[in-house]
Amino acid sequence: VLHHIHDEATPRREIVRLLAERGLLVVIEPGDIERPIGPSRKHVLSHERLRAVIAAMGLEEVACHEPGGLLPWHIVVIARKVTSAQA
Repeated sequence: VLHHIHDEATPRREIVRLLAERGLLVVIEPGDIERPIGPSRKHVLSHERLRAVIAAMGLEEVACHEPGGLLPWHIVVIARKVTSAQA
C-alpha cells in the first residue's frame, strides 16, 4: 500500500519504527507498466519514485525485482533498516 501513503510521513515513520534493527521490509507494488490487473498506472508510483520513497524512509535497498522478475505485474523491493551505527 505504499502508493497510498508515499507522501504521508507519519505512517512511513511508523513502518520504520516497527522494524527490528536490521529488519527487512518487503514492498510489493503494482508495476508502472501496462498490465491487465490492478489500479491504473496513474494510481501507482513510478519505479524510480518508489525506490526514492524507500530511501527517504532511511532504508537501505537490498534488492529490487522489476515486473516480470519475481512477479509478472509487480515490482518487489526489499529494504533493510539502517541502524544508527551504520548511518
